[in-house]
Formats: sequence, structure tokens, C-alpha cells
Amino acid sequence: MKQTPQFIKAKAYFLQRVLVFFHWLPAVFALLILVTGNELVMRDDATKPIIGMPRSLYLPTFLISSIYAALWQYGNKVVSQGVVKENPSEHWIGVFFFGLFAVPGLVLFLNRGLDNSVATTHQTQVLGKKIHRDKYTTRYAIVLADWKYKGKSLLLYVNRKFYEGVKITDQVSITTKKGYFGYERLRDYKKQADVTRPAL
Repeated sequence: MKQTPQFIKAKAYFLQRVLVFFHWLPAVFALLILVTGNELVMRDDATKPIIGMPRSLYLPTFLISSIYAALWQYGNKVVSQGVVKENPSEHWIGVFFFGLFAVPGLVLFLNRGLDNSVATTHQTQVLGKKIHRDKYTTRYAIVLADWKYKGKSLLLYVNRKFYEGVKITDQVSITTKKGYFGYERLRDYKKQADVTRPAL
């Protein structure tokens, strides 16, 4: 059955709306980093995040983002034939950029949501304190002796009250969960004197 010009244009318009949805979908997933990024136990290994992305996700993130952007660009060229082009070809750059945050955001969100592991409490010592400031936020972190790798340290983001309430050499109790994909997650923290307070 021969398709009329009106039908072709309507179909192309609909597909363009679909493309707009998939253009912004990675941005939605990228926001998940705001939920999951600060709860990771940050070690100097494959799980240490850079902008919320564990090192072990670098290659998968780049490959998935590249494929997603390429498919989006191909679809954009196909549906733009014969109609007013509403999605400039340069938009694939935005799709790729958002994908760099979307992949780790989704993985870490699932790492949290699917995690059924038993919480474990570790006793360790405060080795240092750090304040990370940028244009919009101030984050407080403590450096701890690593309970998993002896002789090494790790970093945890905490709230301001806890940050100001501990000093270097203090003993603290840290409760974590394994994480569905193995990215250890912070669940609770307290000074040794507050150990009787129940963990989350």
C-alpha cells in the first residue's frame, strides 16, 4: 500500500518525538549519580569514582555512550528526511555527553536497589579530614584506615555534623553493604562512643 505524503510526514514527526525522548533519557539516568555517588566507599582501586564513575566502568561507559549516540544520530537522519529537521546533527554530542554520566548512574542505582547483602560493621581509625568545595556545593569527607586492605586508606563523604565531631586518630564504626555489582556502599557511620546507636 502506497503511503501518502501526509502519512509519511506524520510518521516522521512521531519518530522525531521519540528521538527527543531518547535524547534526554540519558540525562535522567545521569541524575541518579546525585543519589548514589556519595554513598560509595572510595578506594584507590577499580572502584574509586571520578565524578561518580568507578574506574572499572570507564571502558563500558565510553563504548555504550558511543553506540547510543551513533544510533541516535542514525535515527535522526532517517526520520528527518522529507520534514523540517528539528534535531540538529550536533545534538549527538549532547547524547554522548549525557551517556557518560547515565551509564554509571544507572549501574550504581541498580547496585543499590538490588543489593540484598547483609550489612557489616567495621571498626577503623580516622587518618585525615578533607573539605571539597565547588561553585555550588561543599562536601565533607574523612580519610579512614581501610578495613579491607591493610596499610591503605579510603575516603568517605559524611555530613557536616559528623565531620566536625571527629578528629584525627578517633576510632569510628562504619557500616557498609557489599553492593549488587560489588561496589561497596556506605550505610551508617558513628564515633566509637556512639556505637550503641543502631545502624540503618
